[in-house]
Amino acid sequence: TRAGLMSLFHRLAESCDVELPVTPANSRLNLMLGELQQSVKPGSVIIVISDFLGIDIKTPGLLRSIARHNDMIAFWVHDRTETDKWRAGPYPVEVGEHQFILDTGNMVAAEWLSQQQQAHRSQIETLMSRFNIGLRPISCNRDITSQLAPYLKY
Repeated sequence: TRAGLMSLFHRLAESCDVELPVTPANSRLNLMLGELQQSVKPGSVIIVISDFLGIDIKTPGLLRSIARHNDMIAFWVHDRTETDKWRAGPYPVEVGEHQFILDTGNMVAAEWLSQQQQAHRSQIETLMSRFNIGLRPISCNRDITSQLAPYLKY
């Protein structure tokens, strides 16, 4: 039931004290997909809940392998910083050991950021479509239950 699934989601969220191996951030998505690929039985229904911030050249192969023999649904968890226009102003950014200021008051910087947001969303949409994986966006800035409820039909 919906109530049972929501209870399960809440328990999962509360118990997410998982030690991940030390890896570069961009490979964690593939690490998890690789683990899934090794453990899932064909014919399973798989729900992937992710921000998809680690997509790289290995990701399509992993998804293809998993989706080939299973039904998959992907929930793209994001917040406003990934979809909305940022207010004009300076934002400190850290990439690895490098730090810089992204000034969204500058039209060039604002346009670059907008292009990066759109590129990420398009990359996710294209990848999921390519392997016939249903994609459902979930915003962290809205009530999660009301966003999930339409997909929890039994």
